[in-house]
Amino acid sequence: MKKILGIVLALFLAACGGDDETQPPQETTIDPSTSIVDIINITDFGAEVSVALLANENDLITEKGVVWSTNTNPTIEDSIVSGGSGNGGFNVTITGLESGTQYNVRSFITIGESTIYSSSMSFSTTNSCFSNVFEGSIRLETQTEVEAFGAIGYCKVSGGLQIGTLFNDDERITDISTLSSIKEVRFLTINNTLLNNLNSLQNLVKTEIVSMSDNVNMLNIDGLSNVTSPIYKIRITNHSLLQNLDGLSGLVSMDANYAGSLMIFNNASLENIDGLLGITRWSYGGIRIKLNPLLTNLDGLSNINEIEVVDISIESNNSLSNIDGLSNFAFREDTNFGIRNNPLLNNIDVFSNVTSLGGFYMEESPGIENLNALSNLSSLGSLIIEENESLNSISDLANLDSLGSLYIRGNSSLQNLNGLENLSTIDLSFLVRNNNLLLDFCAITTLIVGGGLNGEYIVSNNAYNPTQQDIIDGNCSQ
Repeated sequence: MKKILGIVLALFLAACGGDDETQPPQETTIDPSTSIVDIINITDFGAEVSVALLANENDLITEKGVVWSTNTNPTIEDSIVSGGSGNGGFNVTITGLESGTQYNVRSFITIGESTIYSSSMSFSTTNSCFSNVFEGSIRLETQTEVEAFGAIGYCKVSGGLQIGTLFNDDERITDISTLSSIKEVRFLTINNTLLNNLNSLQNLVKTEIVSMSDNVNMLNIDGLSNVTSPIYKIRITNHSLLQNLDGLSGLVSMDANYAGSLMIFNNASLENIDGLLGITRWSYGGIRIKLNPLLTNLDGLSNINEIEVVDISIESNNSLSNIDGLSNFAFREDTNFGIRNNPLLNNIDVFSNVTSLGGFYMEESPGIENLNALSNLSSLGSLIIEENESLNSISDLANLDSLGSLYIRGNSSLQNLNGLENLSTIDLSFLVRNNNLLLDFCAITTLIVGGGLNGEYIVSNNAYNPTQQDIIDGNCSQ
């Protein structure tokens, strides 16, 4: 009997132990992949791509999108439109294409360091303008010329379309409704008209240049909101009523094939440039933002995360309080940057990680007390510091080893040149003038004694004005 009970107990314990050791079902892993489901809504200049993807829940997809090119098997080095990140299919719209052209497109996903592509699919854009193209450029200077050209119903101008003129005020253009058929021009120029909007250009989807000036009644440029093509020049100058650039919201890039430039100049009512927020890529060029008295910030440039610029000038914008919108810019070693007469600007922190510039000038910036944002600069072509009434220290320039030229003039609070102790070479001029409280030049002892100044030495009208020999003899301050 005891033997039978022992057998039963053993079987019971074995059964319990089996329950404890039951293994959960194994998860099935898959190889992540992506595929193009469909290409729809194909037009002269764009198409919509529907994409599916397959991935495991723990696969961290940091980027997904589509790439396209006229070449086979495009990659992320070609043209790209992002679909965001994370798992799940998506739709994207490709814009800025050429009409009547075959393109190859692939979807992609990025996981870690790996980019996975779909197989390639091709499609051809339509060419609705094939038989109604104006070859060359056209200048329409009067209302009569606009009416005559518009009556033909062109949908494309292969060259430039110039509306208005800067030299004739007798018959300024008031109506461009007859130009509503135009979908594509190479260059668009609108000068000295009486237009108050560009709504008649709402069918325009492609141009390489937008240049506008002296349109005294222009209230908005919303009629350009369908322009999605890469663009390489934007020039908006001398508009007294224009309040924003929202009509440029369809732009996503400045074309890498050209020296792109942005000029926003003398627009009395311009409050923001947020219409440029769609631009994420700008490969090369210059920026000039000047005489826009109501402009408070440059946030419209804050989404640009791929940019190299050569010349930037921010000048005489009376309400500008910060330039933080430039924080994502990659400044080249030959970039020249200038700020002048922006009375509310109180920091230049966008330069905090910059180590080399072609040149930097700061003039009439009463809100700037120091140069701490330049503390990482080791090489600089030229440095001009003029008429900054609150600047009391340049000590943050201590990493500077060499300069092309140095001008320090009219800084009424500056008492010494501390920060230039490690400066060993100036190739051209050293000019220090009209700094009323400046009486200590000891920081340039190494430069002068070591013979590192290869150009002019001009020191005058400061609280103390030592000669080079004074500094060599140890009389560097008073």
